[in-house]
Amino acid sequence: MFKPGDKVVYPHHGAAVIVKKEKKKAFGENTEYLVLEMAHGELTLSVPVDKAEDVGMRWPIDKDDVEDLFEVLQKR
Repeated sequence: MFKPGDKVVYPHHGAAVIVKKEKKKAFGENTEYLVLEMAHGELTLSVPVDKAEDVGMRWPIDKDDVEDLFEVLQKR
């Protein structure tokens, strides 16, 4: 589960940090949101906690995975 302080990747926007969780009223319901600050630019996004994975938010890959990715790409 994602929490404040986590570094994540958000589709079409890239790297971000979760700065806080907050509850907002949307469509008549109180919904918990993760507030993301994007690493580049001054964009802040709010993502419903229960939809974060559905919209494609994910953990960044680690250094070993980056090296594996470069190996695969170099073979093509």
